[in-house]
Amino acid sequence: QGSHFLRNNLVKQAKGLNVESEFSLEGYWLQIRAKGEDADAFLNLLKQEYGEPPISRSRLEKWDVVNGFVTGAGRIGYGVYVDIGIQEPAPKDA
Repeated sequence: QGSHFLRNNLVKQAKGLNVESEFSLEGYWLQIRAKGEDADAFLNLLKQEYGEPPISRSRLEKWDVVNGFVTGAGRIGYGVYVDIGIQEPAPKDA
């Protein structure tokens, strides 16, 4: 059901563009691959509409505001765990 929603939304966003796209999940994050004459324009449109996780810690600067979601709170030790999409370096407790 969720995959149909995603596919329909991608088709709607790509209307009028010469692009083919596919998606997959990396952890809890959506990855979209696109090819075709308008692939760059399509991906830029999606980035503007929905945003993009930083992927690499080196892309973050002090006081950047980023989106994420709570993945845990109070189960192990203290604090709240928030996933903001960083995959490099591999996530670990700090």
